[in-house]
Amino acid sequence: MDSLRSSLDNPEDEFVLVLKEPIPAVVAVSAILRTDRSGPAQGWLAKMRSIDERFIEQIEQQTGQPLQIMPAGSIGDKPAKETLIRKGSQLIARRQLESPLMDQPLEIVTHIPRDSFRASSATFRYAVAWTAGLLVLVIALVLLLLERMILAPLRHFSRFTQKLNSTPFDKNTPCSLLERNDEIGTLAREFQKLLALQKQQADELLDLSQHDPLTGVANRRLFDDRFAQALQSRGRQPGTAAMMIDIDHFKLYNDHYGHQEGDNCLITLAQCMDQQLRSSGFLLARTGGEEFSVLLPNTTLDTALTYGDNLLEAINQLRIPHACSPTSNQVTVSIGVAVQRPGLITPGDIMRAADQALYLAKANGRNQIQAYYDQPSIQNSPLPT
Repeated sequence: MDSLRSSLDNPEDEFVLVLKEPIPAVVAVSAILRTDRSGPAQGWLAKMRSIDERFIEQIEQQTGQPLQIMPAGSIGDKPAKETLIRKGSQLIARRQLESPLMDQPLEIVTHIPRDSFRASSATFRYAVAWTAGLLVLVIALVLLLLERMILAPLRHFSRFTQKLNSTPFDKNTPCSLLERNDEIGTLAREFQKLLALQKQQADELLDLSQHDPLTGVANRRLFDDRFAQALQSRGRQPGTAAMMIDIDHFKLYNDHYGHQEGDNCLITLAQCMDQQLRSSGFLLARTGGEEFSVLLPNTTLDTALTYGDNLLEAINQLRIPHACSPTSNQVTVSIGVAVQRPGLITPGDIMRAADQALYLAKANGRNQIQAYYDQPSIQNSPLPT
């Protein structure tokens, strides 16, 4: 009891004692404290479990090994807190149960067959090796799936978007990406929609920049570009011809009928001329207020004059009233024609020649077509006013 009182003076709230007498037992002692575990101990609570055969059987069932509890040093070896002894085909494991209540401590002894221990160790190493191998295999499989399902498609997508820097609208998103049923496929399809929308907007912007907003025919910018291309790609084909068309007395028409009717007149005339020329691949452009120009690639002068006569006839058939015109009681036009030849080799040369022919048509009474023939070099001729 003195030893037990000495143990109770221990400042720890909980501790375990091993008793040897009157019977071997394990005692767990806990201090009785408040719920918040504050203040001094109000007493001690001891729980005891006798170390009998039933207790030993329970431990043997849990460990799967035979177990003995005996006074330390009973098997003839020098007592030690914990030892592992190889003896023949067995391993003897010993563990002391020390307690201040015993002069001679108890010890737990178990005998482990070395073959069983080696087998267990080999099984453990085998299991570790298989686990490590399986883990490596799983990691490799995950990386392979990651590469095939995510990384490779994303690289493909990235290369495609980089190529768009050189040819923004000439390529479509690869079908292998569009046909996917995952998030990458959804991203590719949405990207294709944005690409198509951007191309549509770019085409609309280009169309606006190359066409006259009122009449819808080409403007001077597109006319000049096509003219330069036609001269560069002539080859052995006939020369490139050009017309300049001016609406006769259009200022008087505007003053008399108003600008709205003037705009309607321009639209009607542009549509009429475009219908006459489009089927032959010729380009009609509005290059001034009431002035139009026509590009006729691979066309001789006689053929250009024939088309000019057809335009005059078609416009006269419209019979648009013009009460203030000194030329006619309906809207008429004057046309000047020139064709590429030695001395007329640039767009500027040809257009200046056509302008001189237009001046001649106006001087001869308007509502007619005139051609530029063998006159002095256009570079040295004064431009008509």
